[in-house]
Amino acid sequence: MDSTRQDSVSVTRAPAAVLGVLALAAVVASGADADRIVVEGQALNALGGGVLGAEVRIETVSAGGKKPKLLASGRTDRTGDFKLALPKGTTGKIVVTVWADGFKPFRQTVDLGEDDEPFVVAEFGGSLTLTGRITRAQSDRPIEGATAAYNSGAGRRKTTTDQDGRYKIDGLQPGSGRLEVSAEKFARERIHVELIESQTLDVGLRPAYQVEVIVVDDRNKPASGVTVEAISNETAQTYSGITDAAGRVRLRGVHPDAVELHVRLLTEMHITPSRFDRTIPLPDGQEKVTQRFVLARPATLAGQVVRARDSKPLPLARISVGPDKGELIAASSTDRNGRFKITGLPAEQVVVTAQHAEYAPDLKVVALKPNGTVQVKLMLGPGAAVTGVVKDDSGRPVANALVQADGWRGHSTLLLHAQTDPNGRFVIEHVPDGDVLYTVTADGYDPLVKTLLKPGRKKHEMVLTAKGGPVAGAAPAGGVGVGQMAPFLQAKTLDGKPLEARRLEDKFILLDFWATWCPPCRAEVPHLKAAAKALAQRKDFLIIGVSLDEDEQALRQFVKDNRITWPQLFGRAGRTHEAATALGVEAIPATFLLAPGGQVIAKDLRGPGLTQALQKHLSSTPPARSTVNRPSF
Repeated sequence: MDSTRQDSVSVTRAPAAVLGVLALAAVVASGADADRIVVEGQALNALGGGVLGAEVRIETVSAGGKKPKLLASGRTDRTGDFKLALPKGTTGKIVVTVWADGFKPFRQTVDLGEDDEPFVVAEFGGSLTLTGRITRAQSDRPIEGATAAYNSGAGRRKTTTDQDGRYKIDGLQPGSGRLEVSAEKFARERIHVELIESQTLDVGLRPAYQVEVIVVDDRNKPASGVTVEAISNETAQTYSGITDAAGRVRLRGVHPDAVELHVRLLTEMHITPSRFDRTIPLPDGQEKVTQRFVLARPATLAGQVVRARDSKPLPLARISVGPDKGELIAASSTDRNGRFKITGLPAEQVVVTAQHAEYAPDLKVVALKPNGTVQVKLMLGPGAAVTGVVKDDSGRPVANALVQADGWRGHSTLLLHAQTDPNGRFVIEHVPDGDVLYTVTADGYDPLVKTLLKPGRKKHEMVLTAKGGPVAGAAPAGGVGVGQMAPFLQAKTLDGKPLEARRLEDKFILLDFWATWCPPCRAEVPHLKAAAKALAQRKDFLIIGVSLDEDEQALRQFVKDNRITWPQLFGRAGRTHEAATALGVEAIPATFLLAPGGQVIAKDLRGPGLTQALQKHLSSTPPARSTVNRPSF
């Protein structure tokens, strides 16, 4: 087996035991067995669970060269318990031995004369060994001084390789674990292992990206003591370091399969960001990468929340800072004078929302300044009520449906919501002025998203479709299936360039229907970027994004911030809604892989396996040139 090509090693599953503990209690039996001693005990793992099937032997003490006599034997049950009765008249010292596959035998002498109820704790030591050789992947030359560490529920054991690149980790116990291998200037490798017997596992290391990060503040002064945390979506590995006095830090062991690193910067003065909102691109063929980040000095936001009609302070108002509920930067509440103060905020433009149980919310966009305090006043009014009823597509009321605000003034920060009663009715109080979009969800139904409900009407009626039917507002069910011909695309890209599929007849095309406001779509971007990078040398492959966004600037900014290189269709010029209708797109993200000639050969390819799936289809699909019955849109 070429272990350097595998990310896991599968062998027969071991018992759940990791760290064995045996508790023994010898008690004098009563009744007919009053003169017999019963030894009770339990074998436990490190988590307190019983070890099933451990063998227990109780023998006499060997003396004068005589072979010890077996007094009792047995096995632990599913809870790790056992109970063994010694022969009548047993006295003096006995030897208790316990062992299980993959563990070193435990043995201890117990003197029955010293205590009628002795208690013995035995710790199982692992008997398995993991050995192998660490080499350079390209030349098979040994790497001396590499670190090989095995992590499992029993702890961490590590060693370093000798001059021949060999390592040996012993004393391991059965079960799941992970081998981590690292060496200076090489990418770190992590390999999952299922261990029940001693194994040999060779690992080849590839050169790592040499990534240096420079952090300065808003005055261009070096920022020391900044923790730089980075993650690669492609390899699921994390890297970190702390900047020195010059504001520099090296991230070691960055894997060559990484397309880019997502980064966040942490200091004691700043609120910890929830997102890794900075990126380090890792170009092919470029071993050394230097990235400079500006971390402005933290800002302070202070202010007051008052009642709109008379400026009376409102205590217990909830203050949130962030563009939507899922991406809050910070949250607080007002004191008895309606005041609040939040420190450690990023010095940037932020969305501030004030909400109160008895008033309609207020929202303001505020530009925060480095090392400064910005004052803001938020005014809450009574608002209005939105009422309505939720039904299914046969007209029956839907009870326990959740109706919640999902957009106001371009952001999703509102907490307004209501649940329908048995008649499908709902009321949402204290709705602010302006258009508020709502999402309706219920078990067994597809969600109704981004629905505008105006206050003042007595009754809004919303219809949910049972799961499996088309999403409201989307294309009808059906569309183009695998094996069918896709319509021709005739549109302009976001950059104004004409895109005509007739001129792309010799290419495989991955159509990606998405939007920046769609969280699952955003989560697919790293996988698409990885695929674009892996297939960059293929002149017969192209990704085309079909954006269903309504905000062109938001799309342009997202494409720029995330360094998306493939063409994007948008709006009327991009004929995106016509494309979605023609292909029968019912929800996003949605992908269609077209073979040369326009035949759909796969749908809904996504996730970490996207690159491998594309490579498989591209290598196994013969070119098809027929364009018969292929309409345009």
